[in-house]
Amino acid sequence: MGRPTTPLIDKQVAVKTALEIIDSEGLDAISMRYLAEHLGVASASLYHHFHNKEELLQAVCRLIFLEIPLPDERIERRTDLLAQTALDGRQVMLQHPNALPLMVRFPPRQVVPHIYEKFGNLLLKRGVPVDMVIVVMNAFDALVMGSATLKLVRSQPNGGAPDAQQPRSLADWERANPRSDEEAFRLMCRALGDGLGSPRTSSSEAWPAGL
Repeated sequence: MGRPTTPLIDKQVAVKTALEIIDSEGLDAISMRYLAEHLGVASASLYHHFHNKEELLQAVCRLIFLEIPLPDERIERRTDLLAQTALDGRQVMLQHPNALPLMVRFPPRQVVPHIYEKFGNLLLKRGVPVDMVIVVMNAFDALVMGSATLKLVRSQPNGGAPDAQQPRSLADWERANPRSDEEAFRLMCRALGDGLGSPRTSSSEAWPAGL
């Protein structure tokens, strides 16, 4: 039996269902055939919308990234803008822990470039040198996705258990930190804004000093 001449399902319904499968059953559970079964159609119907599974998974990533609120233009300070945008992104990512490997595989700047263009323009307006915009964006992605991944790993059984060989000083430093996970993350984001976003006189000059 050949492919139907018209799609039997809506593309967005298919993407949303795929994300629901990943959220509830894990990334390994998703396949074109399994998704088609959930939708009550033949696998061929999915190929009206997606050339292959890779295209489907990228669409799933796009759906997740679009859940993240847009950078707030009303926030004037660069450090506050970076911190709030990072917190919003991290929160959404942590709502879809099974999909985190996909977000690394299909980075947001590739999947939702229009949002990153908006973000970059906001950074420029807040004093980030043009040659540093991509550097800041790369650091931003690494910080947000890396932090979300670490938080997920540490939330697993034994994931946050202290190493028996851990030096006493490390344990002391852990106990000395009174901040919540979110407060610590906000501090890291502010450090990113204060450091990587500072203006400099020329691109050849060491910037910032000491890095």
